[in-house]
Amino acid sequence: MLHVVLHEPEIPANTGNIARTCAATGARLHLIKPLGFDISDKMVKRCGLDYWYLVDISVYENLDEFFKKNGDGNIYLATTKAPRAYTEADMSEDVTLMFGKETAGLPEAKVFAAYLSGAYGLVPDALECTSTNCGNNITHLLDLMREKGFDCGSFLLIQDASMQRRMEAGLRKYAPEARIVNYAAYQAEFAVRENHLAFAQPIFGMWQPERYIDLLMGEIPRLRDDADGYGPKGRGFIAHVDIPPEVEASFAELRSDFSVREANPLYASRV
Repeated sequence: MLHVVLHEPEIPANTGNIARTCAATGARLHLIKPLGFDISDKMVKRCGLDYWYLVDISVYENLDEFFKKNGDGNIYLATTKAPRAYTEADMSEDVTLMFGKETAGLPEAKVFAAYLSGAYGLVPDALECTSTNCGNNITHLLDLMREKGFDCGSFLLIQDASMQRRMEAGLRKYAPEARIVNYAAYQAEFAVRENHLAFAQPIFGMWQPERYIDLLMGEIPRLRDDADGYGPKGRGFIAHVDIPPEVEASFAELRSDFSVREANPLYASRV
């Protein structure tokens, strides 16, 4: 069965259209409060939603309740940061499609926290939900920890491997006395197959190899400590990072075939 989840939907017409599609296809609709509209029987009748009784619908007070009741399924989150297109998803068995509210999308930190709580009973002591870039991740997290009186003396830093080194350099800048233990969430190794670079071993949920290499290529200019980099001699976003000569040589060789990812100015704030 197909499940469609709307997290805090705001526009009634959008939800109405999705509900109509669910009724026609037999999909189940899940709504997570707060809702931007009224779905009481009185309001449904007033709006002429004569198909509403055909919709298999469940309503939840929050994300935690949803994941406690549905945490074991195959869930796809709709986001602009996804490594794969929706056409690549496996829809052959029961699957859940989750969409965020129209004005803000899905709150990634809250989604992950709710999933861990519902599926494994793990509840974070603090959750940073306001950052828009790696620098914000660090500065907002440190502010939150100090506000709650947490010790900032040591950190276990777990990040997407493509950004692990930059996040560590950012943490060294803003918490220079802290002890940092790095633990990348995965290791991606490449091999040459049929004259193309490919992952040596499949990694579940990973970007396509070309996209992943583009991400890696974008990290090198950011890590540099020069006028254009993020280091102290440049923009000052991170602490100094030593880039091995062999990495710079590989970057120069790959640059003829792969693009260098530019920073999105919409998410470029420093604080």
